[in-house]
Parts: sequence; C-alpha cells; structure tokens
Amino acid sequence: MIFHRLATAYSRLLSKNNARLALRRVAQWLHKWLALLVGIQVVAWLLGGAIFALMPFDAWVKSAEIIRKAPKPTADTPLFPLADIAIRHAPLRSIELFGQGKNFYYRLTDPAGKKSLVDAVSGVPVTRPDESQIRRAAKDIYLGESQIGSVRLITKPEPKAMWLVDELHGKTDVWQANFTDRFNTRLYFSADSGEFIRVRNDAWVLYDFFWRLHIMDYGGGEDFNNIFMRILSPLALVLAGSGIVMLFFSQFRKRRRGAR
Repeated sequence: MIFHRLATAYSRLLSKNNARLALRRVAQWLHKWLALLVGIQVVAWLLGGAIFALMPFDAWVKSAEIIRKAPKPTADTPLFPLADIAIRHAPLRSIELFGQGKNFYYRLTDPAGKKSLVDAVSGVPVTRPDESQIRRAAKDIYLGESQIGSVRLITKPEPKAMWLVDELHGKTDVWQANFTDRFNTRLYFSADSGEFIRVRNDAWVLYDFFWRLHIMDYGGGEDFNNIFMRILSPLALVLAGSGIVMLFFSQFRKRRRGAR
C-alpha cells in the first residue's frame, strides 16, 4: 500500500515536470518565432508612441504657432450683400463665408459641384492667381520670421516623403510656398482661386510616417481595422504572453536552485 502511494506520487511528479517542460518549450518556441515575425512592428509601435507623446502636436505638427488663424467677421466688417452675390452667380448650391489671412471670401458651389471664390468685401470674383499673388497670400498667413524659399506650381503627383507620406494625397494643380524655417513649413494653395488648402512641414511628415506604421495602414493612413492590424495585434499579445511564461519558469528555476 505504501509503495503504491509512493509510485503514484512519483508518477504525478514526473507528469507535472513533463507538462512544465513542454509548456516552457512551447513558450520558448513561440517567443522566438513571433519575435522574428512581429518584433519589428512592436518596435515601430513603441517608437511611434514615444514620438506621439513627446512631439508638441499643435505647435510643431500643425504649425499653430506660425500660421494666422482664419479671421471671423464682426458687425463692423463691410461685407458685400449676400443676396446680391446669390443673384449674380445663380444658380448655386451653396455659399460659404470664410476668412483667409486678413481677408474674407465667399466660397460658391454651383449645382455641378464646381467651386469658385468671390471677394466678400468688394464682390469681385477671384481670378486664377500667379506666383506673385501666391507669395503675398503666403506672407499674409505665415506669422514666422523666416523668408519664402521657393514658390512653385505642382502639376504632377509628388513623390512620397519617407516612402509612405503623401502631403497632398495625389492632388495636383496647387501652389506650394516653402519657408526656410526649422521645419521647412510648406503652405498649399488652390491654383484656380488661391484658396489656402493646408500647411505641412517636416515634423508633420515624421508624425504621419510613424502614424501609418502605428496603425499599419500604408496607404491612406486612416484605416484602423486593416488586415495587418487584425493579424499582428493578437500575435503581439501571444508574444507578450509567451515572454511572461518564460519569465515565470526562469524565476521558478532560480528559486528551486536557491532552495537546494
């Protein structure tokens, strides 16, 4: 009876040890191969998180410190009568009032969706601008101390910065005014009307590059639920879990050695 109990206890101990050994080997195998498969992406997640946390978003990425905010009309603003604008340019789908630099404009949209601008003070339609007009518009919006390095008309899709980032999303027929400040601030204007489109700089490019790596959308940079994210996110959790199992067995073995 005693020998049977001893044999049973010994067999249970062996089966426990075998199970532990098997679990440790599986964890080591998973950790090794998953580290090769998703390790680079995990590093990209960590780097991206650090950049998102440390880089001033509004001041650097969005250039809020050096871009004049769009003015808002007051009761004293001498606006051209909206009714007259609607009659002159009928038929229209919509009319929007907006400020740019120090000026106000009406943005007109016809039934076909085509947009045009009218000076909101004089009521005169805005014509297609030239380089000198774009320079004046850029200086009116830019509040920094740097000078314009170049002004050019973009007629072909620009190459992607850092292999992933497309500042204009393939858009062409726009003016670019480039300022020689620390982040190479770039202002973009419509070639048809001179309307300010957006501001971009090198800080924005860096941020957007790591953002695309972070969400694993290498095209539009907006799809949080793409196939790469759905596959690698669970695998990253398995990688972390296998690391925890290996850590547990490592500490368990150290304790057993210390107890001897």
